[in-house]
Amino acid sequence: MNRDLGLGIIPMRIPGIPSSRSASGEPLGPRVCVDVLETASPALSGAGRMATLSRRPYSAVMLRILTLNIQGDEAAFGAWPERRRRILALFEAMRPHVVALQAVRVAKARDQVAELTAQSPYRHSVSATAGETELGVAILSTIPLRASWSLALPRGDDGEDTAQRRALVAQFAWQGEVWRFANAHCSWVPAQNVHQVRALMGALARYSGPQCLAGDFNAAPASPGIRRLLANGWMDSFALKGRGASATFPANAPRERIDFLFLQGVVPGRVRDVRIACGFEPLSDHNGVLLTLEPAKRNAKPIAATTGDRRSWRNP
Repeated sequence: MNRDLGLGIIPMRIPGIPSSRSASGEPLGPRVCVDVLETASPALSGAGRMATLSRRPYSAVMLRILTLNIQGDEAAFGAWPERRRRILALFEAMRPHVVALQAVRVAKARDQVAELTAQSPYRHSVSATAGETELGVAILSTIPLRASWSLALPRGDDGEDTAQRRALVAQFAWQGEVWRFANAHCSWVPAQNVHQVRALMGALARYSGPQCLAGDFNAAPASPGIRRLLANGWMDSFALKGRGASATFPANAPRERIDFLFLQGVVPGRVRDVRIACGFEPLSDHNGVLLTLEPAKRNAKPIAATTGDRRSWRNP
């Protein structure tokens, strides 16, 4: 069984294990498949162990970042109240400090950002909707956001994907560094996708500090847009330290990797772990990606180009 060296528990699929039990056969409560924490007492029952783990604070050393397309309140993947419960259970198990959400609904009738932050420790959040639609992108964070702004991505005029997509950029301080963090949901139309990736690179250029570009890129690693990112100094974190299967879409039978966490201005050796984040029951039509980063070491040279909130979780 994989272990996380006392830093938390990480959801992942373990083939052949029923959704309600861990690898050791213990009940897990929320239907999220987790690795058992190395420091958890073996004398605890399943419920007691989960309660102990859920009270653990966010790591004050490792930085954890999650990206996940939640596909709005689309009922095809389950009623939103139930999917919200699953997503919150996943957040609680993984303890990411910063979360990038795509296809999130932000409207008077339903504000998914408000619903998720009301029942979790993510006190800092920003969102931007895609033009005339109520779907957009959001950043949730346990770390205060110093600044944030949105970026209108180039839209297509071919009639296939005419949505005005937007990206979000935010800055936060962590372990003496000022990070720039971007979240994007790009078009599936190849030519439009390339234009949007170019716009993202231009918006994030000329920044000397560490950066993370997260999101649903609707493109495979070998696509022109992703190749352009890599050619311009962005690192594919999963290619560096990915564990297990890499596909993120579709969630019920993943065969494509279209969700990414790219890094720039970061020493590759800081990437400790990257893995697919999912529950046994669908969160949406995508699986997430979770990145764990070690703190910067003095005198380390990157490739050119506060602590977590301890507020307790509320039951949905």
